[in-house]
Amino acid sequence: MGYRHSSSSEQWIISHLDQYQEKTVLFRAHNKPWGVGDGSSLGWGIWIKKDLEIVDPPGDHEAILFGPRPGNTACLIQNYLDQF
Repeated sequence: MGYRHSSSSEQWIISHLDQYQEKTVLFRAHNKPWGVGDGSSLGWGIWIKKDLEIVDPPGDHEAILFGPRPGNTACLIQNYLDQF
């Protein structure tokens, strides 16, 4: 693996994620790669300690963003945005 340089803004975000206390919604593709379980927060669970909701749009990682399914994904996101 190569070295990835983080910007100061990325470092600030990472250092403050554990302080975030608001509802967080993780949109995670329903068809997950091998080894990723249904209960997996994809690593976000260590950062978002409170009120992490996981939504699984149909399709794999690329299909929820490209092809015929992005409209469905956009509707899911809009439904959550409308709640705020």
